[in-house]
Amino acid sequence: MGTLWDFESYGDAPALRAETGATLTYRDLASLSDHTEASVRKSFGGETGLKPLTMFVCHNSPGAIAGYAALINRGYPMLPFSAELSAEMRKELMKVYRPGLLLLPEELRDEYPTMKEVCGIRDYVLLKTNYPELFPVHPQLGLLITTSGSTGSAKFVRQSWENLRFNAAAIAECLQINASDKTITALPLQYTYGLSVLHANLLRGAAMVVTHSGIMDPEFWDLFENEGVTCFHGVP
Repeated sequence: MGTLWDFESYGDAPALRAETGATLTYRDLASLSDHTEASVRKSFGGETGLKPLTMFVCHNSPGAIAGYAALINRGYPMLPFSAELSAEMRKELMKVYRPGLLLLPEELRDEYPTMKEVCGIRDYVLLKTNYPELFPVHPQLGLLITTSGSTGSAKFVRQSWENLRFNAAAIAECLQINASDKTITALPLQYTYGLSVLHANLLRGAAMVVTHSGIMDPEFWDLFENEGVTCFHGVP
């Protein structure tokens, strides 16, 4: 299926910038993709063709976005859901979908003591699950994502790799995103439009300021101004 983005083409341009000022460049994302792919292959005994479903427990942090981008860019189908879901709901979703990999915040690592750690990605950790049979994945499946009406349920909308490529290119063109732009995480990653904005920005080499703060927090707008954000993406 190839890759969704060519991180190397943007070199040392900033890709993700944390509230602390720490920056991940596009070259860093390229290296992280290589390292993560090698770690996953090693954990699965060197198998090169296996791309298991990855469940992504997400919130807005550099490790979350970097880990997601590294995996999906190498062809791992992703199922993102909010880190605010209860532990019981997370276990129910995993029982239904039997993922091969689990990407989650480090503070939730102790909930899965029997799972082997594949690698760490900043404030996130990637685990290999121990299901005897993994959920069967169609080769065209790129993303499983909730809609506003199904949040918290075990039902997800399927998006193909071609869907993701077309959507990223269409949004980047419509919003005229370019490599000089800088946006900010105003939406949760598990939201369809939140991911679409991320995909479009990575396609065009734009920078993204990553914050836990929401648009109702004064800290959000202080960061917005201090970082010189040029684009704001939200929903009505």
